Amino acid sequence: MPTIRQHDVPVEAEVTVDFDVEVKDFLDDCDTSEIDEVVDWLKENGHIKDTHINRQVCATELEFIEAFELEFIEALDKLYTKWNALSKEEESFIVNLAKRF
Repeated sequence: MPTIRQHDVPVEAEVTVDFDVEVKDFLDDCDTSEIDEVVDWLKENGHIKDTHINRQVCATELEFIEAFELEFIEALDKLYTKWNALSKEEESFIVNLAKRF
């Protein structure tokens, strides 16, 4: 804890300091294990889903997802979370489509 001197008498004080750090600068300085911690935090707090994480890509390159790819992933998320609202025909179509790959 910092000590402040007042009239040559040490006085302990609690100090709050705010830092403005750019996210990119912070992440650029992280090593692989720290990036893994960031990814875990994002998952635990509902910002990303585990199914969209390729740890090797995230840890080594931090690549950005193309806009059309992001739209596709978001569409899959909607289906993933609303699967019980699909008709049998829709469900069958998706299952058969997935079997092709």
